[in-house]
Amino acid sequence: MILVNMTTGAAQPQAEEWSAPPGTTAPGDWQFKVVRGWFGTRGAIEALQDEQSEFGWRLVEVLDEFRVRFGRPAAVAAKDVARAGNPFSTRSRVGGRAAFWPLALLGAFAALLAFGLLMVWIRGEVEAPSVATPARLSVPTEVAVPAPAPPMMPLPPAPVEAPRTR
Repeated sequence: MILVNMTTGAAQPQAEEWSAPPGTTAPGDWQFKVVRGWFGTRGAIEALQDEQSEFGWRLVEVLDEFRVRFGRPAAVAAKDVARAGNPFSTRSRVGGRAAFWPLALLGAFAALLAFGLLMVWIRGEVEAPSVATPARLSVPTEVAVPAPAPPMMPLPPAPVEAPRTR
């Protein structure tokens, strides 16, 4: 698998996920991993550090808001047998995806409810809410059409007077 750095566009091998940060010489008795999720706030990164510290992982660097690198001495791995959970998990409970689904379901429910109310209103089963309208006017359903008027006779032309002279 090849990873692509979004800022430079350069392809990076998957080995980066488990290697030391670039420019550092890591002793052979250290382990590294990159945890993925959404860590756009300081609180999310602090919660992630607390979560990873249960297995002895220490924050090495924040690669971007979606990836954080952790490292730990290899001697700490011997204690993993007594701990519950996967110490090499690269997904975090803090990473924001857990909060996405309940919000998405709530939004879908609200949209369906609004759509249902709109359909009931369109069918006329429920009267639309009035917004500060005056008393309703009664409109007759049947209107009497008057009989057509007889044609009018044309008026005679007005007499034209001659101009007066003095």
